[in-house]
Amino acid sequence: MASEHQHFEASRKWQEHYQKEVEDIGLNIPAPTLGQSTNDYRREMMRLLKKTFIPPTHDLYKVNMRGLPADVLAGFEDMLLPA
Repeated sequence: MASEHQHFEASRKWQEHYQKEVEDIGLNIPAPTLGQSTNDYRREMMRLLKKTFIPPTHDLYKVNMRGLPADVLAGFEDMLLPA
């Protein structure tokens, strides 16, 4: 099981990834918090991106990002980031 520090460091890498995806539109991706798991950080960032950029009529808007199991996060990120 990963330590809090390991989760934080992994989440910082995800923060950099998300930031690169949105840097051309000027959005600043918030930093992870110590004690937050890497997958919880990913879920929160997908939720932020969804609420910021996806219209309520889009199918992805209806997805409860906080409820996604870990094994489907990558697939939803692939769908969400280009949307």
